Amino acid sequence: MVLSTLLLFSTHCLLSSNALILSTDGDGEPGELLSSDVERRSTNPAGCAKKLLGSFNANGKSPVDELSVILEHGGVMSGNACSKRNENITWCPEPRTDPLLEREDQEWYGELIQYLKKELADTDESLPIVAAVWNTPLSADAQSAQVMNLACGFERLGMTKRFILFVAKGSLPSFRNMLPNITSVYHPLMDQFYDKIISRTGLTRKERIMKLAVAQMLLDVGRDVIITDTDVSWLRDSSSVLRDSGLNFAAMPDSCQHDINSGFLYYRNVEETWHLLHMALSTWRDPDLCADNDQYLLNCGWKRAAIKGLNYKVLPANGWSTKMANNICTRFPEVIIPRLGIQNFGIGDGYPYAYHTYGMSRTYLEELDMLAAFGLMDLDSKTGMCKKAPRPLSLRTVVSIFNQSCSMLEGGILHPVCHGDCKTEPIRSEEIVADLKSKM
Repeated sequence: MVLSTLLLFSTHCLLSSNALILSTDGDGEPGELLSSDVERRSTNPAGCAKKLLGSFNANGKSPVDELSVILEHGGVMSGNACSKRNENITWCPEPRTDPLLEREDQEWYGELIQYLKKELADTDESLPIVAAVWNTPLSADAQSAQVMNLACGFERLGMTKRFILFVAKGSLPSFRNMLPNITSVYHPLMDQFYDKIISRTGLTRKERIMKLAVAQMLLDVGRDVIITDTDVSWLRDSSSVLRDSGLNFAAMPDSCQHDINSGFLYYRNVEETWHLLHMALSTWRDPDLCADNDQYLLNCGWKRAAIKGLNYKVLPANGWSTKMANNICTRFPEVIIPRLGIQNFGIGDGYPYAYHTYGMSRTYLEELDMLAAFGLMDLDSKTGMCKKAPRPLSLRTVVSIFNQSCSMLEGGILHPVCHGDCKTEPIRSEEIVADLKSKM
C-alpha cells in the first residue's frame, strides 16, 4: 500500500492534469445528406442552429463568436420536434471547475492507471493509441460480428499493437478468447470511475460515458489517443496524418454544421485537451433535455475549448465521414463523396480513411450486410478468425464501391441500407451470424 501511494503521488499526469485534481481556469466540406435515413440516424435530436450558425464548412473551424451564441442560447436550435422541450432548459450550462475526483479517490485511480500502463507496456508508442469500447460479451449476433470485424481490420492495417478495447464486467474472457491478437482490458476500478462521471454529468447509463472516460484514462497514462466507435470501418490508417498535422484535437463532422461526431476523435496529450475533457465531463445534462448523451457533453466541452483557443480542426468529410456511400436507389451514376481527391482544411489527401456506418444502437444486421456487400469484411465468419490473406484496399476500389452502392445499373451493389425499390433483405449478415453460432 505504501508503494502504491508513492507511485500514485509521483505520477505526473495525476498531479499536473487539470482534469483530475486541479481546477481549470475560469476563463473541408462536410457533404450533403445522402438520404432521409442518413439524416435520421445522424441528426442532433435538438435540431441544428439556424442560418448556418457556427459552420465549420469553410476551413474546418467554427467562428468563436457564433459558438458563443450557441452556448448561450440553446434555443437557436430548430428543425426537430423535441427541440421545443429545451426552451426552458439551459443548453450547455457552465461546467463545474472542481476536480473530477476527490483527493481520497486518487489512490484507487492511481492503481487503475498503473493497471493500464502494465497492459499497454507492449503497445507501439510511436503513434496514437487507438481505443474503442464495448459493453457486452461477444456472442453470435451482428453487433459482435462487427466488433470482431473492426479488430480484424486493425490486423489488416498492421495496427494490433496500437489498438486497445475497453470492455465491461464479465466480458473480458470472451474477447481474449475470440480476439487473442488485440489488447482487451477491464478492471473493476473502471466502473468506479464511470460511476463518478455519471454522477457528475447526469447521464444514466454507463455505456454512454465510457468513450469520454476512456479518453481521460489514456491521456493520464501519457498517450496520444484516437477514439473510434465500433461501427466505423477503417479503410486506411490516418494515425500518422493526425500526429503530423500539428493539431491538438480533431473530430469527424456530424450532420449539423456546428457539431462534431464522437465516432472518431483525436486527442493529442496536451493541456488543451485535458481542459476540453474536463469541461465535457463537468457539464450537467438535464434529464429533461432533448439532446444526445455523451456527444452532447463532448460538443459542449469542445465549443468552450474552441472559444478558449483550442488548436483543432473538424475533419473533412471526404476522409472521415458518415456520408460516403450512396444509399438511395438510383439509375444515375454519380460521384457521392464530396470534393473527392481534393485536400480540405489542410489535412488528409482528399480520399476516404474512415467510414462511420452507424447502426450499433440497433441490431446492426442491415449495416453488417452492407459492409459484406462492399467486401469490407476482415472477419472470416466461417472460422471465427481474421482473414489471413493480404487484403490491401486500393482507393480506386473503395471509391468504386461507394459509388456503386444502391445503383440499379449493371454492377450496382444492393443491400438493406439502400432506400427505395432496390433495398434487399440482410441475407449476407444472417449467414455471418449463423456461421458465428457454429463457432461460439
